[in-house]
Amino acid sequence: SDVGLRRLSGRGRPESGFFAERCCGADNLRIHPVGGGSSPLCELCIAFEVAVEAVRPWRINCEVSEMKKLSLCVTLLLLTAGVSSAALEAIITRVEENGRLLVPVRGVFELTGATVDWNAYDQSVDISSGGTFISMWVNNRMASVNGSQVYLDVPPRNVRGRVHIPLRFVGETLGRAVDYTGGAVYLTAPGAQDIILYVEDAVQPRSRPASGELLPQSNDRRLSTGDLAGLSNWQLTLARNEIYARHGRSFNNAHIRAYFQSTGWYSPRSNFRESWLSQTEQSNAAFIRDYQARVFGSAATRP
Repeated sequence: SDVGLRRLSGRGRPESGFFAERCCGADNLRIHPVGGGSSPLCELCIAFEVAVEAVRPWRINCEVSEMKKLSLCVTLLLLTAGVSSAALEAIITRVEENGRLLVPVRGVFELTGATVDWNAYDQSVDISSGGTFISMWVNNRMASVNGSQVYLDVPPRNVRGRVHIPLRFVGETLGRAVDYTGGAVYLTAPGAQDIILYVEDAVQPRSRPASGELLPQSNDRRLSTGDLAGLSNWQLTLARNEIYARHGRSFNNAHIRAYFQSTGWYSPRSNFRESWLSQTEQSNAAFIRDYQARVFGSAATRP
């Protein structure tokens, strides 16, 4: 006769969830959060337990049959579960390069509980979470994960004065699944709160346009003679100096300075140090200089 409101003998009440009971007459049900009283558990609702710490008791008044009341009870439990476990959400502006989505260095990965540190001195980003430690550098395709070098499809970029880092690489390295659905990106992991990023306003990065570099690979790998063949002496001068320009070196040569100021990604820094260059970059700069001396006799200083 109680239609699912039978007492459960011999079963303890769970630490979290809901229970329902008759109250104030046959046409009323009251749903309580666990811990709110000593009323009997609703056997049907037990199958839909949800972890909610503090929810006000719901009172349902309706002229319906007992089965409809129980159905409504279950529906409310599921709806409340959706509210209580709501994902963390943020809105980001779309910044893409070669099909890779870049997100601001601040504001996204802190949602996962990670610690994010930005070092303006060497343009580096350090992200740590649990036992995972990631280091990346602006405009450098080489990253470090727990001390091991990793090659990036797209490196961190400075876009309109804000540093952006590759979403999928960092998200997956931190143990998140990264899924794109329409205008949103879902970052999920077992036992962790979901993160939803709503992407708006498609914007291409201005920091590194495709035509802004002569030898974009010069900071990733050792150059060969084939990479330099076909470039003029002046283009080689620019290609050599763009290795330094990526790190913010200032140029006394007015022609070189004017060229990099026109690229849109160059940002001079008063505290530039040559020690910021990687061994690969240092080697490539010397290789280009030697090539210019061998082929042209000396390096061009103007167009």
